[in-house]
Amino acid sequence: MKLSVDFHFTASNLQDYLTCERRFELKAIQQCQWPALPSQPVQEQEEHMRNGILFHQYVNQCFLGIPSQNISDLIQNTSMLQWWNNFLQTFDDQIRKEFIAFEHTLAGYLDEFSILSKIDALRVKDQQWIIYDWKTGLHLPKAQTMQNKIQSRLYPYMLATFGAGLNNNTPLQADQISMMYWFPEFPNQEIQFSYSKSKYDEDQLFLKELMAEIVAKKPGEFYLTEQDKNCIYCVYRSLCARGSTAGDYNDIQEEDAEQLLDNFLQELDIDQIEEIAF
Repeated sequence: MKLSVDFHFTASNLQDYLTCERRFELKAIQQCQWPALPSQPVQEQEEHMRNGILFHQYVNQCFLGIPSQNISDLIQNTSMLQWWNNFLQTFDDQIRKEFIAFEHTLAGYLDEFSILSKIDALRVKDQQWIIYDWKTGLHLPKAQTMQNKIQSRLYPYMLATFGAGLNNNTPLQADQISMMYWFPEFPNQEIQFSYSKSKYDEDQLFLKELMAEIVAKKPGEFYLTEQDKNCIYCVYRSLCARGSTAGDYNDIQEEDAEQLLDNFLQELDIDQIEEIAF
């Protein structure tokens, strides 16, 4: 299979492939737009998605120097205000000084494969480099669930491989790096994983083999998942004859919520999100 010149492997599309090869083909390769609701009720889903996007924007503005009180004064949504207060209580002024990069993109090539990741925030504390990812889901996932996500392998690998520019052009050692998931809904229940040289070597081989496997496939060789539960919140479920009823958004788990957010961002008209003015 020949990929387009502007195609990049990411945690999102690689996770799609691992969840369902057919989903990856429809979404990443064919860029198929299918008019089905991923979940219901729609209004509640969209409000939560927008809150998640705004939370990331507010955090980024705060790190860039906008006074936190100015941001607080803008927030009218009760759930969002609770998230924001949880953030400020967890990451006070002193801690925020330890963050050195925000919404930072790392990109490069692994063999001939273009690969990209976007880090929410990066903190340096006692020679340790901590990758932060803000997760705004309604339910707290199990640590094992997050450890099994390809993001937990790709992001530390990318920082170790392509992060020298953040460290005065000195390559980072794998054992200096860790991955932190922080949940504004559950501020005291973060999930963190350390990294190591052995994990780095394993991940490099895994990523090379995975991307080579994808590229080697021909159209029609991307198979449907055998796990029907993976289809509950998938927008393509009716196209694949896996059901026509949208899943209940109130029951959604973190891994499915990320899939919906990714779809939402792709379809969103940016003008629908009000500009943050200070």
